[in-house]
Amino acid sequence: MPLAPIDDKGTKLWYEDSGRPWACPRYTTLVLIHGGVFYGAIFKPLTTYAWRHGIRLVMLNSRDYPGSTPYSWAELTALGSSNPETQRSVMKQRGLEIAAFLRWYIREENIPRAPSPQEYHNAGGGGISLLAWSWGTALAMSFLAQAATLPQPDRWRLGSYLRTMILLDSSRHALGVPEDVVAGFYHPLLDNRIASKDKARAFQRWVTSHYAHRIPDVMAFPSATVNEVRSRLVHYPSTDATPENASEAENMLYQEHNEVTDTAVVERSQLLYTSIDIKVFEEVMQAAMWDASVWPRLRTKFVWCDRSVAETVLAACHFAQQVEEWPAGSRKVEFVRFRGANHMPHWNEPERTMELLAKLVY
Repeated sequence: MPLAPIDDKGTKLWYEDSGRPWACPRYTTLVLIHGGVFYGAIFKPLTTYAWRHGIRLVMLNSRDYPGSTPYSWAELTALGSSNPETQRSVMKQRGLEIAAFLRWYIREENIPRAPSPQEYHNAGGGGISLLAWSWGTALAMSFLAQAATLPQPDRWRLGSYLRTMILLDSSRHALGVPEDVVAGFYHPLLDNRIASKDKARAFQRWVTSHYAHRIPDVMAFPSATVNEVRSRLVHYPSTDATPENASEAENMLYQEHNEVTDTAVVERSQLLYTSIDIKVFEEVMQAAMWDASVWPRLRTKFVWCDRSVAETVLAACHFAQQVEEWPAGSRKVEFVRFRGANHMPHWNEPERTMELLAKLVY
């Protein structure tokens, strides 16, 4: 079982590794961070196609998910705290855990470095890209927010490997998007009528569906406003919006439910993250994105799926408009619309998704 030690207290993160692509010495490593409920195995369908693009996949399981070290009672108490300072400390620790994993993995696997600025046009592969899906964006933001605080040797070493951060259909919390932006749209984890033990199942049904939003092909972010987009979103899923191949994949997802989800984690710890003040998430995002002087070559790509749940579409639109108002010296963000995709493109349409990710990585 591949376990990465990330501190001197015995804390470890479990991961799966697709291995070095055959006959591709200068490959790129793509580290995948999952969202809530679904863990790293949800990315497995991508492994069939990654080697074609010279990409090595590393599917990481976050703390408290299968194989990785559970939270201690002290950590759970901190996670459930209403004190903003404690909440900041919790998110900082999550970011440092990602940094520790990347440092360890680079050293352990001796992977190729990213091309230097002089090599970029000719070198192609090498280095590490980071993909954060759904709620996982909060962990990626927390990691990037700690960039300036890392010891200089660690900062330099990571900087010589990092090339792209991909945010895939992010949840609103991870971006610091206020609740009023998505007001009026349903979210099962916030539904008090559903017992805590049943929320994971309700969340799975909600988030894996296809939604036939009426978003014109010409509509793009950040030019479209939140109100313009809101008026074109639907509340309920539609079977007519589900492609045939995706429908087959979704049936398989339900059959393999226990292989890709940890429903107990919702009641145990994941729900506690939804209680963190949205201002804390916003501060983390700003620390991550408002200063490009550390790791200036790191590119940021934001992928939004136009048949996903309304929350992620609105969060993407709001975030895109906020990016336009960021101060000078902030990181640049490229917004990419993934047409016809719901919140689970890596599972439903792995070949098409891997093709898109390869373009963004390189």
